[in-house]
Amino acid sequence: MIAHLVRSLLLLLLLPLAAPGPATGETSARPPLAPIPGPVRDALAGRTPRAALPLLGRLDRETPEAGDLWAFLRGRALADAGEPRAAAAEWERLESAFPESPWRLKAAFARAELLRELRDFEAAEALYERGVAELRAEGRRRELAAIYLDTADALSTPPE
Repeated sequence: MIAHLVRSLLLLLLLPLAAPGPATGETSARPPLAPIPGPVRDALAGRTPRAALPLLGRLDRETPEAGDLWAFLRGRALADAGEPRAAAAEWERLESAFPESPWRLKAAFARAELLRELRDFEAAEALYERGVAELRAEGRRRELAAIYLDTADALSTPPE
């Protein structure tokens, strides 16, 4: 129970930082990540993940441009509510409905973890292999290197 609470709190604190951004020099056609509204954050961080589901449904209707984030969080809420198959289905929907989403790969790994817990090892292995191949692709490596270099530059530049 404590591990679940810690995982949920870390997810909510680090979620805005987790989505990959554009590589150096690129401009993003994607709007900035939507903030997670307080009631959704509270429901996911607390012990009431089901309370987040109607809120996420409303957000999906009101701000469909952030539908990938709402789908990722809906999957997380379903998983935390003890509905792993529904969560896996939601993350699979995210992957197909939002193929360019920065949440797609996170959803794939989360789905693989649920499938592993459900003892569907072959499906989980296939998702892990596909995700690792994508992370190790040359384009992603360049993107990560640019992120590291930008971060190092920002940390080593004295404040004005």
